Amino acid sequence: MRLASAILCALALVPALAPAQDKPLVAESHVVKTLPANTTLQLDPAVASAASVNVPCTAGAAPASPHDGDIWCTTAGLFVRVGSTTVGPLGSGGGSLSTTGAPAAGQLAQFSGPTAITNGDLTGDVTTSGSLATTLAASGVAAGTYGSSTQVAEVSVDAKGRVTAAANVAITGSGAVANITFAPQGRLTLVSATPVMTADEVAKSTIFYDCYVGSSVPYYDGANDRVDTIASCEVSTALESSGAGLETAAAVFDLWWDHNAGPRLCVATNGSGGGWASDAGGANTARGTGYSQVHNVRGYWTNANTLTHCYNAATDEGPISPDQATYLGTFYTTAAGQTGIAMNPAAVSGGSNTIVGLWNGYNRVRITATSRDGHSSNWTYASATWAALDGSTSNRVSWVDGLRQSSVLTSTGIMAGASSVNTGIGLCLDSTTCTPAQVALNYNTSFSYLVATDAEPAQVGFHYEQVMQVTNGSTGDFWSSQTGPTAQQQYEALTLEQ
Repeated sequence: MRLASAILCALALVPALAPAQDKPLVAESHVVKTLPANTTLQLDPAVASAASVNVPCTAGAAPASPHDGDIWCTTAGLFVRVGSTTVGPLGSGGGSLSTTGAPAAGQLAQFSGPTAITNGDLTGDVTTSGSLATTLAASGVAAGTYGSSTQVAEVSVDAKGRVTAAANVAITGSGAVANITFAPQGRLTLVSATPVMTADEVAKSTIFYDCYVGSSVPYYDGANDRVDTIASCEVSTALESSGAGLETAAAVFDLWWDHNAGPRLCVATNGSGGGWASDAGGANTARGTGYSQVHNVRGYWTNANTLTHCYNAATDEGPISPDQATYLGTFYTTAAGQTGIAMNPAAVSGGSNTIVGLWNGYNRVRITATSRDGHSSNWTYASATWAALDGSTSNRVSWVDGLRQSSVLTSTGIMAGASSVNTGIGLCLDSTTCTPAQVALNYNTSFSYLVATDAEPAQVGFHYEQVMQVTNGSTGDFWSSQTGPTAQQQYEALTLEQ
């Protein structure tokens, strides 16, 4: 016996039974029976030849006042009453849906009613048009790049984070950088892309300004302090040995950053090749009162007076108004249109005459420059008067300092002596006749290695430390070099920040 058939038969045989019966009825073999109270009605599992329950649908009608738990079927489908809500019609997949219109493959679907689906498109900020491809609505802002070295971007943003307006605003007046206190961030050098040199660079006719601690240079435009960038991290100027832009030999010159000049770098002169010494009241060891005068009133060094002539190679970038050129450093010309830095030159008879001819106003590094006398044998001296070592003014190290900011420490050593003769050495600042303040003496000894030192405060302009010699008046021997197990060479070493 199939229980499902029994239920269907019972429904067919007792149509007049009220739903209020307190005991369920079943039909078994066409006989209607009342189930005992508290009896559980259990259905057989569905099999291939029969369902567990069959509810007729072809002639069914929805009850007027369905109760929770009621199940019925009509030509529209199967319905269930749950939680005072009619659920249905139920179909495959949980319900029966119909389509309206003619939605095509790849289109978005949307409900047009509780059981109906049609095609549609997204609207609003993101839209579609007949496919799954989406389009973001234009914000109304013109596409492009906003902001530059002279403009700042001004934008409006809505509550959804969208830029709704954008404009370029010139950096002027209140847009300028005020009270700049940082120093220029590059270094002057004689080798391209090498802000710190480690080898001798002499007889150079080009000076470079490279990025070092950064790429920015402050400048004053006459109204506000602003910032320039070292283009591609290097600018340069050629030095001229004749004609326009000439830098004469053995002179001191300043290097400037000029915002208004395309090359940016320029050398201030008197217009005829003269440096500090050609300025009013100036010398190689003192700034003048005109174009070589500098001051620091903006947090960085600038020109105190108009630079009438400031050359990048042969091009005159002058005049430059007061404070509108930023000071970068100073150099000394070892020849017309040339400068150089020697740190460890070869020994030369009479001394190397070492010159540190380029000085940075900012971002200096400590270097040591040496000079050595390459005299092939010993020489003698027999005077109690101090004189230049080996009778040569090339036994010296020279340097330039643009702002009186680099103190120097110098030492010198040599083998000297003679039986019953006092010999001595020392160092003199800017003199070949002075009596050194610190000396090294050998008293009545055949030979000994003497070492003397001298510490000098910062100087401004071009200066030198000269090695000196002396005896007690008798003939003493001085050796620039010596062979054998005690071999030691003469030297002079000057350390400063360059």
